[in-house]
Amino acid sequence: DVYKRQLEETTDNTTADSIPITVQKIVVQPDVIVYFDDKSVRPVFSEEIRVVRAEINNVVINSAEELTDIDLALGLSHNAAVAVKGQFNAHSQFVNADLTIDKFQLLSVSGYAKQAIGYALESGRFSLDSTIKVADGQLDTNNDILIDRLSLREVAADKAKKFSQQMSMPLEQALDLLRDSDDLIKLAVPVDGAVNDLSLIH
Repeated sequence: DVYKRQLEETTDNTTADSIPITVQKIVVQPDVIVYFDDKSVRPVFSEEIRVVRAEINNVVINSAEELTDIDLALGLSHNAAVAVKGQFNAHSQFVNADLTIDKFQLLSVSGYAKQAIGYALESGRFSLDSTIKVADGQLDTNNDILIDRLSLREVAADKAKKFSQQMSMPLEQALDLLRDSDDLIKLAVPVDGAVNDLSLIH
């Protein structure tokens, strides 16, 4: 009866939003495989995602103070890899993380390029090193991009022409200006601005 009375008093004085709930650890064992297909593009985008390492520590719900640690490593098709390591708090929308993508084959996303800019991707590998920070509603990222041996082919003349006009020069000419003697495109792309207003992100 004493325990029941204490529980009723606690329930009466505590709202659901203030109850601290903590998940100490979430671990996904290796060899978990996710098969992803997007049939909205042609050719169909397909990807096999293999979990190499996935661990999330200290998931605290309804707290803006505690930070959750994430350590994620994924294997993709053609020996590409993705890794994410850092901390976040979903309640306060705080993020401080490092993201890397290593040697992703651009040919697999050719369907998206056709729809967006009228060019098909015939070859190329994409790598990214990104530092992502979100605090107080502000996004601050630094992105180092490497594109190796990029090759495109025009497949939709109207879209390709419109895209070239937006760039004020043909796409291939623009890419030639970026390529070095090893056929590499290296870009440093900082992105910052207000998270809740995408028009302010630049």
